[in-house]
Amino acid sequence: MHKSRRNINETRGIAPRPLAQVWSRALALRWSLELELCQTGP
Repeated sequence: MHKSRRNINETRGIAPRPLAQVWSRALALRWSLELELCQTGP
């Protein structure tokens, strides 16, 4: 019981940070692509 709970807490503490970085990167890439399309588009 204690080990599984500790593992869950560790994954909760560690996982969200990389996910947030991935999301921010994806959003930044999407924004840059949209800006480029708007500039080069009609």
